[in-house]
Amino acid sequence: HIAILVQLPDSAQQYNKSTAMAPFATETNNTESSKATPTLSEKTQTYVNHWSQYIRGGFPTLPIAVESADGHIITDVDGKHYIDFIGQFAVMNFGYSNPKIAKAAIDQAVKLPLTGTYHISPLYTEFAKRVTKKFGFDSIVTMLSGSEAVESAVKSARKWAYKHKGIPQDKAHVLTVDQCYHGLTLSTMPMATIAADHFGQHLPNVGPYAPTSGKLVPFGDIEALKECFEQDGHNLAAFIVEPVQGWAGTVVPPPGYLKAAQELCRKHNVLMVCDEIQAGYGRTGKDLSFQHEPELQPDMVIMGKAVTGGYYPMSVVMGKKRVMDLIQKNEILSTFGASPIACAAALASLDVLEEEKISERSERLGEVLRKTVKSLDPPHMKELRGPGLFQSLVLDCAVSGVTPRRVSALAMHRGVLVGIGADRLRFSPPLTISEEDLVKAVEIVVQALKDVTTMGDFPGISNMSDIIKEVNGTIVTNTDIEPPANWTNDYEEIGGDMRWGEYGDVAQLVQGYALDGTVQPLFGMKSYTGEAMSLFELSGNHYLYNAIEGSIYQIRQPEDLETIVSVIGDENQGLSGLDIEAL
Repeated sequence: HIAILVQLPDSAQQYNKSTAMAPFATETNNTESSKATPTLSEKTQTYVNHWSQYIRGGFPTLPIAVESADGHIITDVDGKHYIDFIGQFAVMNFGYSNPKIAKAAIDQAVKLPLTGTYHISPLYTEFAKRVTKKFGFDSIVTMLSGSEAVESAVKSARKWAYKHKGIPQDKAHVLTVDQCYHGLTLSTMPMATIAADHFGQHLPNVGPYAPTSGKLVPFGDIEALKECFEQDGHNLAAFIVEPVQGWAGTVVPPPGYLKAAQELCRKHNVLMVCDEIQAGYGRTGKDLSFQHEPELQPDMVIMGKAVTGGYYPMSVVMGKKRVMDLIQKNEILSTFGASPIACAAALASLDVLEEEKISERSERLGEVLRKTVKSLDPPHMKELRGPGLFQSLVLDCAVSGVTPRRVSALAMHRGVLVGIGADRLRFSPPLTISEEDLVKAVEIVVQALKDVTTMGDFPGISNMSDIIKEVNGTIVTNTDIEPPANWTNDYEEIGGDMRWGEYGDVAQLVQGYALDGTVQPLFGMKSYTGEAMSLFELSGNHYLYNAIEGSIYQIRQPEDLETIVSVIGDENQGLSGLDIEAL
C-alpha cells in the first residue's frame, strides 16, 4: 500500500493571485530601483553557467532558474516570484497546479501509469468519445508532441490522396503557407520557410510553395491560394493551416479567408487541416481558433500543448471518417501515446475548459489587455495584434536599444516573464490569470520598454563574443576583415527569435556589417558601445552565408538574396576571399 500526500492550492483561491505579487514587480513603483542595473544571485549564476556548459538546443534562455509555480506565478530558486506571461508557449492555459487536473493526473499515476494501445484503455475510450462529440469529428489518433501529430496528419492525408483521390504515387503534395510553424522535425521543418541546409534532405512535396510555379503562398492571401489550387489542385492532398498563426506573431487572417480556403478545398477535393496546437483550448477566446470563422468544418484538426493542462505530453489528430478510417493498425502509434495519465489529465482539462468558461474568460481578459496597452500608450510600439490572450506587441526596433530580447530581459528582472519573437513581445499567460495581475504585468512590460533605451548591458541580453565561440567551436581568424568606416566601434546587440538555429545572432551582425544597412537588419536593432573588433574574427564567407540564411529563413524575404549578392559583388564591402558564385 502506498500513501501519497499531495498539497494542492485551494480551488477557491486558484485564480486570485494578487497577494502573490512578484517582489521585483512592486519595485517598478520606485524610480531609482527601476533604473538600477539588474544582477543575478550567486545561485542563479551557477545554474546559468552549468546550463551553458552542459545543455544544448532548446529555446533562447532567460537567466532565471525556476523551481515551482502556482496559478500564474512562477518562483525561482531564490524565492522570487514572477508573473508568467509566456505560459510555456500556450501550454499552461489552466494555470500551474490546477487542483482538478493535478489530482486526476496524480491519482492515475498511482493507479495505473501506463498501458499502450495493445490493451483497451477505458480512459482513452472516454476521452476519444467526448472530444470527438464536442468538436464534431468521428475519431482520433494520439501521439506525444505536436510535431508527431502533424506528421501523423500528413501521413493520413497522403494515404487518403493515393487510395481515394487517385493521385499518382509520390506526386501528392501537402500545401502550407508562408510564416507557418508546424514543428522542427525533419518532416515538419520543410512545411515552413525554415533553413534546411544543416540537416540534409527533408521530406519532399510539403511546404508553402506552389508545386508548379514555385511561388510562395502568403497567409491570408486567398487569390494566391486560388492560383495554386487552379494549377495544382489535382495533386494536392491537403492544405494545412493555423487559423491564427503562432510563431509568426499571433497573426489573424482577413475575415472570410478560412471559409474561402475551405471552399477551394471542397472544389478541388483537397483535405483541409487546421493546426490548433498553439491556439486551441481557449487561447484565442474560442475552444478552438477555427471557430472564429462561422461554418468552418475542417477534415482534420491537430491539437496538443494545452490538451492535458501541461501535466503529461499528449497530441491529438481528430478527423472525419473519410480520412480517419483509412488508418490501420501499426501505422500510427506511440509507446506513451494516450497513456492513462495523459487521458485522465485530458478529461479533467475538458472539465475545466467547460465548467470554468475558460474561452469566455480569455476573450474578456484579452480585451482588458488591449485596453490597458492602449491607455498606457507605450513608446516604440508599432502594433498590438491577436485574439484573446494570444497577442503580440510589435516593437519599433529602429530605436536604439529597443530589442525584444532586451525588453524581455528587463521585464524578467522586474518580475514578469514575457515571450519574444523577431520584432515583438508575445503575451500568452495562463488563461486563469487574475485581472489585477494581468494589468500589473502589462504596466511592468510597458515601463521596461520605456526604460530599456537608457540601460546598458545587463544579464539576459546576448554576449556576442561568447556566442561566436559557442557556435563555431574553434575561432578562425581573418585579419583581412575590417569593419566599415561608419562602424565606430559599436556593434549590434542581438536578441529576438533565434529558434531556427544558433546562428541567429551572427546573421543579424552580418546584415548590419556586411551589407552596411542595404538590407533591413534581421531584428532591426541599433548599435550601442561594445568591443567591435572581437566580432571580426570569423571568415567573411561565414558571416555572409548566415546573412543570407537570416534574410531568407528568418524574416522570410527571399527577394533580399538578389540584393545581398548584388551589393557584395559590386562593392565587396571590404571583405576578402568571398565565394560569390557559391553565395
